[in-house]
Amino acid sequence: MKTIKLSLMLLIFSLPIVSSADEYFEKIKNKDELMGCWKRINFSESAMKMMNQLESVPLEHQWYCFLENGKYWDLYSNQNDRSMAQILSLMTAFPGQDYSIPREGMVFIIHNETNEKMYWVTSIVVKDVTLWDVDIKQGDVLMTIRNPVTKKDIYYRFMRKLKDS
Repeated sequence: MKTIKLSLMLLIFSLPIVSSADEYFEKIKNKDELMGCWKRINFSESAMKMMNQLESVPLEHQWYCFLENGKYWDLYSNQNDRSMAQILSLMTAFPGQDYSIPREGMVFIIHNETNEKMYWVTSIVVKDVTLWDVDIKQGDVLMTIRNPVTKKDIYYRFMRKLKDS
């Protein structure tokens, strides 16, 4: 299954021997794999700059929730002092965004207030791996924004599912 392009191979260059990114990642197949709340996995500042040329939300703590009804919320903060219940309460006080999975490996999010539409190439980690001294575990999710012209991933978001979601 070809899930990750050369750009991700460059991202995982720190692996001892990598024959294929497919060994570590599989395309997301349905909402069941994505449902729940996730927290962004943070890397060192230098690693983040290598992965993402531009950080649109430069706050350390970022949460993302995908619900069964096709609604999506995100929350950003400088502090990590909220419980899962508080995070969900803050998020769902607003209408949320719409998301769908139009095909394997693709999450489509519509930001209703701006009508911005984003396609995220999305994979699940199927084998533990260490990238830039950060342990990425089986079950974590990788979402990337791909440049439609160059077909290169230009933004990476690794996320870990929260236990209470």
